[in-house]
Amino acid sequence: ILHAAVILGMVDLARAELAAGADPNRGDDGGATPLHKVFTDTPAPETLARILLKRRRGLEFGPSELPRRRVELAGILLDAGALPLAPDRANWTSVRIAVHDGHRDVHELFVERGTDLSFQRYPNDLADAAAHGGQADMIRYLAERGLVERGTGRHTPLHTAAWMAFPDCIEALLEAGVDPKAHFDKGPTALDEARRRLKSTEEALEFIGSDPRYAKQYGDDRTRALAVIALLEKAETKG
Repeated sequence: ILHAAVILGMVDLARAELAAGADPNRGDDGGATPLHKVFTDTPAPETLARILLKRRRGLEFGPSELPRRRVELAGILLDAGALPLAPDRANWTSVRIAVHDGHRDVHELFVERGTDLSFQRYPNDLADAAAHGGQADMIRYLAERGLVERGTGRHTPLHTAAWMAFPDCIEALLEAGVDPKAHFDKGPTALDEARRRLKSTEEALEFIGSDPRYAKQYGDDRTRALAVIALLEKAETKG
């Protein structure tokens, strides 16, 4: 019930469940806690939450209030003892999801409540999540707090941003001083990853031909990949 209340942004029901003893750190089948659910943004969980509340409590609810009450619910859960660094089974913490999805307001709440952001699975873990989610502003926010490492001789967020083809993230990471020549396990550089992404995108375009369902998507991907390659080539030459 607590999970469903969070997914639908039902603040009063969430408070009532916590007051009745609901565990704020109890995970679902995938290990996701109610704090993970604060970041729900797809229709399927909302539908399931409505079915659950209807069957268990006879409650019906309209559109989810979560988008406008996300920070409030996160605060309520933190007050009840929710752990922002508790991982789900895919090893994603609420802190990492906040960064990936660009929820700076919730992330700042975690910081205000004393969450230790230095606790990362590996160097640049949070910056890598931001790069994967295409969150350039979040990368700059992390860089201002010293949470983006330059990185040499290993995987960097540049590799991720290059493969995902996010030129704005490439720019933000280069501004933060991430090494454009760093190799991933003595293998590819970020530029190598960008070229590999371009090749796979062009192969996909050739395969799907003029199918309008995919042509624009892959065409846009190709444009972004070319922009990433240009940025990284310039950075490597400058370096």
